[in-house]
Amino acid sequence: MTNLPVDAPAPDEIEVSVFGKGFGEAIAVHVGGHRWIAIDSLSIGQISVTHHYLSGLGFDPKDHLDVVIATHWHDDHIRGLAQLFESAAAAEMIVPLAMLKTEFIKFAAAFSGQSSTKFSSGVEEFGKILQIAAARHKPNTAYPLRMAYNGYVGYRKTSGSLPHGQQVSLEALSPSNFDVAAFLHRIGQVNPEAKLLQRAPLYGPNDVSSAYWLQIGNDAVLFGADVENSSGVNSGWNAILNAPVQPIGKASLLKIPHHGGVSGHNDKMWSQFLTEGSIGTLTPWTKGGNRLPSGADIARLITATAESYSTGPSANGKTATQPFSVAKALSKDKVSLQRVANKIGQVRHRGKVSDGKIAWTTTLFGEACNLAAMAK
Repeated sequence: MTNLPVDAPAPDEIEVSVFGKGFGEAIAVHVGGHRWIAIDSLSIGQISVTHHYLSGLGFDPKDHLDVVIATHWHDDHIRGLAQLFESAAAAEMIVPLAMLKTEFIKFAAAFSGQSSTKFSSGVEEFGKILQIAAARHKPNTAYPLRMAYNGYVGYRKTSGSLPHGQQVSLEALSPSNFDVAAFLHRIGQVNPEAKLLQRAPLYGPNDVSSAYWLQIGNDAVLFGADVENSSGVNSGWNAILNAPVQPIGKASLLKIPHHGGVSGHNDKMWSQFLTEGSIGTLTPWTKGGNRLPSGADIARLITATAESYSTGPSANGKTATQPFSVAKALSKDKVSLQRVANKIGQVRHRGKVSDGKIAWTTTLFGEACNLAAMAK
């Protein structure tokens, strides 16, 4: 069992915890009043890390988890999500618009019988999610799966319903209609009977990934998912930035898109959506000889953020130590470091709302570290 912190947030405290282990990403969000949102999943054995974490804090997902979100269908974001959705009996689930289109459901069904332990695929997990939703649905009730697209508000709490007195809303910023149509066209060209295909192919850029904007009073958190740049104005970050309806204000906290890779970096996104003193957190990605973020990515992100963190070790595979000067600076900025012997890293951001803004305190667990130390 992985060791995770067990001190629960206060009812009037906001929490954004990001989990990662080199391949996999999960986010747990406490919006106040012991109500939680889960974004993506990585698994510990057969159980989602988010399930482990909430249970350890004393929150049974069936009673406290309101929404489960799949930002897209890639393996490193969806493993364990079906188990989490099943355990959260009262929760709705939100998936990108493309994942509930007939074309994708047929695509997933065609490949779901082809995967194995070696060639696991997100379509297997999504197939389980569809089965859970169908079994849970009761006549004359809303279907428990919802579709995310640019401008869709998937969650809302009024100011009087939460202890901190702030209104909370969660809005999807993507995918665009153009990206959905392009993706569905591409998967329509794939022949699932091809002998060389042992799993459903992954596509880049991640053009149906759903970024989210969490508004809390006058502050916000931007979850960048795996959204990437595109040369087209109707695709990727360009579509989000050029949408007719834009989020209110700016975000003080960012889940850095696409594991910190340059393909997810958009200068206008940083200037338009983020405060000057914003905090960024990423999950690293390692598969075969490919790794994100690179050394150049780390240098770029350190410049772009006031504070930046990773749930895992650096691109060279080594967990960074904290020099005295760095540790002293972190202490001054209310950042504490707690090392736990496990492979999963957790970056936990907590803060209370004052005058509509959140004063974040960051704590690092397990393999998590700050990007400044990773660059050394």
